[in-house]
Amino acid sequence: ETSQPNETLRSSATDTSQTEAQPPAKEGLAGLEKLVHAIAVFHECSYDFVEAVILRMKKLLCQPGTVIVEQGAIAPRAMYLIIWGSVDVVVGDQTCTTLREGDTFGEAQMLDIFERWTARVVAQTQCVVCELTETAVKEIFQDYPEEQDYFSSITEYYHIRNEEWMPADVRQALRRTACLRQASEEFLAALEEGMERRLMFAGDCLLTEGEEEELMALLCDGEVVVEVGGKVVRALEVPSLPVRFAFSEESGLDHSGAPRSGSSLSMYPDSPDVHRDIDDSPDLEAEELLQRNLMMGPVIGVDVNQLPEAAVFGEEVLLGVSSRSASTVQMRKMSDVRILHRRTLLKVLPNFPEDEEMINRFLRDHDEAFPRMSKEDVVGELPQVPFAEEFLEYLQNHSEERIFFPGDIITLDSLHQNLSPAQLLPTLNISFARINVGHVKVIIPPGAERNHSVINNLSQYEILEPGEKISGSTLWAGVQYQALEIVYCSVLHRGVVSRALEEHPREREQVVPVLVMQYQQESQQQAAEKVKSHREAHRVAKILRERSIFAKASQEFLGEILQFGAIRVFMPGDRIIEQGADGNSMFILSVGIAHVVKESMSEADHRIIRTLTNIGGLTYGGVFGELVMLGVQSKRSASIVASSICCTWEVHHHKILSILDRHPKERTNFLRLVEEHLEKLAAPRIIYHQLFTRFSQQFRTLIGVNCERKLYFPGEMIVREGTTGERMYVMNLGSATVEVANQHVMQIRGGSHFGFGCMASTTGKDKYNSTVITETMCQVLIITRSTYHHALQKYPEMMEAAKALEAEEVARVKKQMGAFNKMVQRRRGLLYIIDALKFGVFSEDRKVNPSNRPLLSSVWTGWVREVKRTAQLRQDDEKLRVYNNTQIDKWLTKRREQFEHMRPELEYQKLVKLNMNSRGPLKLGLGKIPSPRSQVERSNTDPQAIAPPAPLASTVPLPHFMTEESLSPYKAPAPVWRRDAIPLSARQTRQLPPLAEAIQMPLNLA
Repeated sequence: ETSQPNETLRSSATDTSQTEAQPPAKEGLAGLEKLVHAIAVFHECSYDFVEAVILRMKKLLCQPGTVIVEQGAIAPRAMYLIIWGSVDVVVGDQTCTTLREGDTFGEAQMLDIFERWTARVVAQTQCVVCELTETAVKEIFQDYPEEQDYFSSITEYYHIRNEEWMPADVRQALRRTACLRQASEEFLAALEEGMERRLMFAGDCLLTEGEEEELMALLCDGEVVVEVGGKVVRALEVPSLPVRFAFSEESGLDHSGAPRSGSSLSMYPDSPDVHRDIDDSPDLEAEELLQRNLMMGPVIGVDVNQLPEAAVFGEEVLLGVSSRSASTVQMRKMSDVRILHRRTLLKVLPNFPEDEEMINRFLRDHDEAFPRMSKEDVVGELPQVPFAEEFLEYLQNHSEERIFFPGDIITLDSLHQNLSPAQLLPTLNISFARINVGHVKVIIPPGAERNHSVINNLSQYEILEPGEKISGSTLWAGVQYQALEIVYCSVLHRGVVSRALEEHPREREQVVPVLVMQYQQESQQQAAEKVKSHREAHRVAKILRERSIFAKASQEFLGEILQFGAIRVFMPGDRIIEQGADGNSMFILSVGIAHVVKESMSEADHRIIRTLTNIGGLTYGGVFGELVMLGVQSKRSASIVASSICCTWEVHHHKILSILDRHPKERTNFLRLVEEHLEKLAAPRIIYHQLFTRFSQQFRTLIGVNCERKLYFPGEMIVREGTTGERMYVMNLGSATVEVANQHVMQIRGGSHFGFGCMASTTGKDKYNSTVITETMCQVLIITRSTYHHALQKYPEMMEAAKALEAEEVARVKKQMGAFNKMVQRRRGLLYIIDALKFGVFSEDRKVNPSNRPLLSSVWTGWVREVKRTAQLRQDDEKLRVYNNTQIDKWLTKRREQFEHMRPELEYQKLVKLNMNSRGPLKLGLGKIPSPRSQVERSNTDPQAIAPPAPLASTVPLPHFMTEESLSPYKAPAPVWRRDAIPLSARQTRQLPPLAEAIQMPLNLA
């Protein structure tokens, strides 16, 4: 069956923001569709917008050494996608990085965010790149207003941010790096000239754990998460100064789960992450040590709190202390990042001896700066239980490396801000940092919990030596740690411990119960069930039995779910799921306590406040995310934050769908439950659909109530191209692809419709003109021909609206199919060219194989011939268009001149006709005009006898064309004005009387 996909109706705002990866392109697209749909800048755009982008991309074949863009240039204002081959990114004369197939560059120039190119891009090998110019994108925007508004808001925001940043702000932001805190202005200016500026997008990785890196990144605007061992250990956002976290607990629960009298609101102060004024310390030794280290360097007395806000990553690899990155830095949203490469630093450094001496203070051997943690170190904060060697080795291999400047406040992470202060239980924070180099001072503020057991062993202004630890539990208790010297720390995050527990079930069964008991004791919560060493599969199976969607499932079905499920462990403050994020899995809480949180943004006192509203709690047996897992929802509707250590069982969407395929009974039950959830959404989708806006409310309600509902699993075919049918389909939820001639041409989502022509047809011979295949689980609403015509019979006054709608749909589908066929033809031609160049013609070293030279020659000759022919046709069409426009202008000018010349005569004829219709024939007042013969006779006898004609009536002027000389029909033939005169037809000719008769015939003007 073929579909008539809606060209004008695209997905709703929620659907279009979906960022799930697009399905792989089918063979025959040369990989271009898959690459373009994977571009991060288009993740928030509709499928058909990206298809329009593909059609406007120009393909460039670049030879090795070809300069694609120049550093410092304003043009080209375009984005580039590498189809195959590789290019080098060069800053100055240093090659910084190499981009390969699928990589892009120039998004900021295309969106007019960056003014100039900050690097030169040169083809390293023979490559094919696609170019998308700013002009082409603006032309595409004319047909896609939603995307235009989206990108316009991005451009406007970055223009404001660019205005806020002063010219010297970037080099001042570099001072947030420990090794550049006291660098000279000249040295920073030289480094700034060699920095690369990038616009990065959600999901892009700036640094990757374990990979060799030689760069430092400066986050000037955006949001990132730092991951170690695949777990989020830190989250940073710039600008963050005006952001505060407010927690409003409206659920009636406190941190222990007991009811409370009312809601509460608590605020976090700004996180102390840099040096700030501290009360005079009675420890003169510590103060002297701090001041001595602050007085070294070309620039003294830098106030970090006055520097532009920025976040620094990769300082240890920039200095060469580490050759590999110890963490992964991933973007959470579009971010403005400045990159400083190690090669640039080494090139500039010899020109500044004082700064080189300052940098040398930070240069240490990796084994000295970040020695490997011992087994005694990694188990120091964990419960005293026996651990396997593999477990300890995993912890030893995943520690984060941090460098702090003298005076900085040492922090480990910021995930505690996901919990209210009342929920922070210090003993649950098992993170710690080991001091490798330098000394650290302990500061216990007045507001710290002095009586808490975790800080009983600390004293005010105590100095910690290398080898000692900074416990995360003391940080949660309010203790602060200030670096007195350049400090190198190795940090073992609690997220790394949770990942190790996921990988090692024996340690998980020993550690998790102990940590849960600590939470229960400190929060004074009485658990309904004592935590003990447990068989997790047995607990999860019991939980599933208690849920309605699994209540009637067979034992074999539950066994497969447990087999394919994965254990996930979360520490206090970790987000199990995040509001607004894409998801495709369901979680079953088997151990621990979590809270359901709604996030919102508000403004108060000229500051942005992020409000976390606690709307409920989850304990043993809690199941969440099932609607997303089943495909009913595409976005997480709330965040789930772990309050204690939590163990969950995660089941992914594709896993449970494969299980349902093998269990038809459970599949039927699942479909019934999903239909019950979606029942209330079906009729409103039809009643308020844009297609039926011209129909009455009664008509829309009738077809909305009587429409059929049907669920499709991913990969199922809704209609096939070329088949006849009598149904129109409306997508209620989910997404599907549209294919024409086995080629992807469009993606449709909630609100799109197809098949209107087949439904409205009275002959029953109309065919669907495309194939529609589901990508996700979809609910489709079906309107049959009988339902539609029954509604028209009941409300006959809607017949005219139906005819007008049918005509519009026929025109729309015709235009759309023309565009689809053109798209398919262009793709096929592109396939032949790219595949011939990439696979069949060149050898491993990109040289032409002799056997393939005739093929290359013929393909290239044909391609050039067609390109020239197309260009010539376009030139001829343009010349013809210009010529036609010139001729039309000339003709219009001539017509205007003729009309102005004829205007008086036309006005006079109108006046005569008006007079004749109102009061009979008009008397012009010419008087009695003698015949020419009588005038001749009288002139011969008496020249004075000819009387002058009577004067004209003053009320009826004689027009200029009605002179006596023009009264003869031979000089100016005119119609005889008679009210009953029969007009001559086009075939009749007007006969003039003979000249002799005309002389004797009196002139009759009546």
